[in-house]
Amino acid sequence: YLGGWLSIILGAKRMFAGSLLLSSIATLGICSIYLTDGVSFYLALFFRIIIGFTHGPLFPATYTFWSKWAVPSERSTLTAI
Repeated sequence: YLGGWLSIILGAKRMFAGSLLLSSIATLGICSIYLTDGVSFYLALFFRIIIGFTHGPLFPATYTFWSKWAVPSERSTLTAI
């Protein structure tokens, strides 16, 4: 519910872009951990938790995005796709 509320307050495009940016940075962090010799389980776990928290608002932001940008007769089709 927090992700949907934030996407209404901050804007769906900003919420979507911010979530994807943080998720991408955390994914690069995981990749850099595994490419080095010092594989830290707890650091990888931390990055996976960050990825989970940043993917959470993506689904509600998509609905907020389509509710403002899509034609009313096409909204249900676009959200289903």
